[in-house]
Amino acid sequence: MSKLIKLFERATETTSQPMGFRANRNNQAAPKLVLVAEAQDTIIPETFEAADAVVIMPGKTKLNGNYFQSINADLSEKAWGVADGTMRAGAKPPDGCDFIVFSALSPVASLPEDETTGKILQLESSMDDGLIRAVNDLPVDAVVIADSLEDGPTVTLHRLMILRHVTHLVSVPVIVPVIAGVTAAELKALREAGVDGVLLNAADTAAGKAKDIKKLIDALPARPSRKKTKTEALLPRGSAYREPEPEAPDKDDDDDWE
Repeated sequence: MSKLIKLFERATETTSQPMGFRANRNNQAAPKLVLVAEAQDTIIPETFEAADAVVIMPGKTKLNGNYFQSINADLSEKAWGVADGTMRAGAKPPDGCDFIVFSALSPVASLPEDETTGKILQLESSMDDGLIRAVNDLPVDAVVIADSLEDGPTVTLHRLMILRHVTHLVSVPVIVPVIAGVTAAELKALREAGVDGVLLNAADTAAGKAKDIKKLIDALPARPSRKKTKTEALLPRGSAYREPEPEAPDKDDDDDWE
């Protein structure tokens, strides 16, 4: 399984931690929200120290094997992946690549067949409910809500309503883009809306802002309970229970009163 997907599994665990030796068997606390940082052509390892994972986004040039060899050397201890379109067409995932981010228009043949490479789908919240729910039947390990910042960077109640609706429909981890100015209250609200991870854009990552966001995430209160909506049966719209219509009285009953 992808290291990134394992991080998501750990982030959603809410059971009390065991005491003693087992409590620190991984020497690392589970993240309260998974922080994924974007990168483009230039990699400065220090800017990614605070991130849980790194995704290489398409830049001005298609990246070659030598570039990915240096990436793997610099980020070998961290889950890192690439976005579809970063590599040359038909190229296999580079050595060390933990996950790949695909758009909804990516050809099926471009998805790796192995189970160790995470598959993350860019999803638009404006899609029809049926299309969003269909993600559960695809070979997808997580989704990124690509259009969640279209109305601006501020986390509004309307945005939370949309995110909550999406997290009710899909059974895989949900990631949303954020900017460097995101507040602790907004991160808490995103998590309560069912969000599992946040994605910091390349410009803010290069400016060293991942460290600031990581501090805010670490200071969040413990997750109160596991999100049952990720595992509950999903009912189509209009399937709500309806009271049965009353039966018409038996005509023969009138004769009893005569």
